[in-house]
Amino acid sequence: MTTPTPPPGWYPDPQNPAIIRYWDGVRWTANAHPNSLTTQPAVPPAPKRKYAWLLYAAVALILIVAVTGFFDPSSSTSKPAANYPTLDASKDPTLLDPSTYEEINERDFAVILKNPWDHIGRRVILHGTVWQFDTATGSDHFLAEVGTSPTRLMNNERAYIDGRASVLAPFVEGDEVTMHVVVDGQKTYTSTEEKEITVPQFQVAMIELTK
Repeated sequence: MTTPTPPPGWYPDPQNPAIIRYWDGVRWTANAHPNSLTTQPAVPPAPKRKYAWLLYAAVALILIVAVTGFFDPSSSTSKPAANYPTLDASKDPTLLDPSTYEEINERDFAVILKNPWDHIGRRVILHGTVWQFDTATGSDHFLAEVGTSPTRLMNNERAYIDGRASVLAPFVEGDEVTMHVVVDGQKTYTSTEEKEITVPQFQVAMIELTK
């Protein structure tokens, strides 16, 4: 194995450490001056492996993308409170006005998913399927696969839906629904497979079975 060649720079003269001399990457030059850092090593340390961190990042990304576990409240690391104020139609009647919600397209939804924190409070209409709604999730929120298509085509984005128990009571797993929701950032929870999953979070003001 060959010794790595130091990059161009100033180093202690191999013949006289009292001075430092310029190394051009191939040979020592005539440029030199007194060495004020006598503890500087004559040869710089070997360069660190450049791409190890890329490998670690790629492995982490694959693990995140592959996760599809169910919600497990016993080991949940999700935030206990909503990021947006809890919806209360008695204080804001417009929450029950469908005209105050946007019917967005697939690209608009992708923009929201890119960083839900930038869109907290935005009112949109989502379509999807109740994916998990049981004793593990509780009566006031459920997991759903949602999107923007009323025909359910490509509505496969996993999301955490939060709402009042009285509003969600009529619905069960497998229901196809249309929801008027408010963007509420993201939710991180631990699945039954003990893996942390982060999904977009929405508060639902109105929900109905898809006709």
